Amino acid sequence: MSSGYHWGAGQSEKVDATVKPAVLSCFGDVALAIGPSFSRYYEYVTNFLLMAVSTAKVEDRRRKETVEALLIALMFIKEDYDKVEYVEQLRESCIEAYTGIVQGMRTSQNELALLASQTPHMLDLVELIATSDSIEDSLVGAASGLVGDLVTSFGVAILPSVDNQHIAALLTRGRRSKTAKTKSLAMWATKEIRKLKAPAS
Repeated sequence: MSSGYHWGAGQSEKVDATVKPAVLSCFGDVALAIGPSFSRYYEYVTNFLLMAVSTAKVEDRRRKETVEALLIALMFIKEDYDKVEYVEQLRESCIEAYTGIVQGMRTSQNELALLASQTPHMLDLVELIATSDSIEDSLVGAASGLVGDLVTSFGVAILPSVDNQHIAALLTRGRRSKTAKTKSLAMWATKEIRKLKAPAS
């Protein structure tokens, strides 16, 4: 499947919404497979990811407004649950894509410099997830893993951006998870942050 198809499918309004999260995840897989060579697609993919994150933010705001209205009216509409599920899928796929891109491109200093320009957007998404009313356990794990990857890639330079109450709360939730993978990722990310915060010996 070509990258052109991925790009077209992601942007087309005619494509079923459920296809778009799957396309996002594929970008991460491609980045992992080709490593630094992914830089030729980097600008297009990251622009698309920003659009996807913006969509998730809008849908989340609409969902909260709708839930408030439903509570007042004591009504239940299946469509709203469908939106919740779609937002979760969209966010998790964005996290997976970012994770694949970070892991694939961090082996080269030039590509690492490219990644640095996107870290604020990645962490904005992580904090959006951390402050959401409800989060799936798998999304907590995926977001924790991305935090860990960013910390190990950028070191002390990124510490001010990850050492905050929202990310701390996310990692705490992950460490308390009963799911082994989520717990492991959160513990690892926490450990890497603590390493950076430890005074130099």
